[in-house]
Formats: sequence, structure tokens, C-alpha cells
Amino acid sequence: MSIPSFEPPRRVCRPRRPERTIFDFPTAQSSLPLIRRILADLQAARVQRGHLECRFRRLAPTPETSAERRRLTEEAQAARRRVHEHVQELQRLGTAVLDVGLGILGFPTIVNGGLAYLVYSQEDDAIRHWRYRDQPKLRPIPEQWRSDVLQPSRAEGLSVS
Repeated sequence: MSIPSFEPPRRVCRPRRPERTIFDFPTAQSSLPLIRRILADLQAARVQRGHLECRFRRLAPTPETSAERRRLTEEAQAARRRVHEHVQELQRLGTAVLDVGLGILGFPTIVNGGLAYLVYSQEDDAIRHWRYRDQPKLRPIPEQWRSDVLQPSRAEGLSVS
């Protein structure tokens, strides 16, 4: 008879990763009106947080300013939470936030069998570039992608000419 072991099992069951949303160019482009509104709210919350933190740093820590400093701290924390909520909302929509400060998002897609992003910058009115997930180099969107009508879940990927 063997003694029971209380060691953790060698085979650990890992939770399944949620399905990743894969975008094609037309689908990503059509989602831009919603994305723009969320990004605008995100940037407004970031600016407000920055102003509040700046005002907080300028106030000298004295008994007379303690109530004002406490109020500024609470408002800055609320703005931080709003920033976090907007980032989470963008992630729930399937996008990857590549740079919060510049308002740059990536729409996951497959290019030549590899994970890539259709890159949208808040400064642009449309998606103009793409890049592989692990490479910073931006490439222009090929004209043929603009006319392709692919299903968002299609895993075969886009081809680059």
C-alpha cells in the first residue's frame, strides 16, 4: 500500500484562452466610428488626470490645502479608473492598445500565416498601416485589402504582394 501524495499534480489543467478576434480590413474599418468615440473618451480622461496631478503637485502640503489635495487625489483616481475602463472596453472589442498616449490601436489579423495588426492611429481618419505583432515597422495597407471582403473569423489570412 502506498502513502498518498500531497504534491500538486504534474499535469496542470490550464484554463482555455478566450478566442482571439481576427479582423479583416473592411471589418476593422467599419468599427472605427465606435473606436474613435472610445479613444476620444480615453484621451479626455488622460488629459484630465494629468491636469489634476499637476495641480496636486503645485499645492504645498499645508493644513489649509489638505482638503483640496484630498479632493484632487480622489478625482485623479477616478480619472485613472476611467482610463483603465476605456482600455478594457477596447480590449473587449478585440483590439490591442499599442500606445495609450498616442491613441494607437491594433486590430489583430493574420498576414502570411503570422499574427499582425491593422494599425489605427487616432490622428488618422482611416486605417493606413499594418505591422507584424512582434515587429515595430509599419507597412502601408495594400490596395487589394481595401477591396477584399473576408469573414472576420477566417484564419487563412491575408496575403501580401
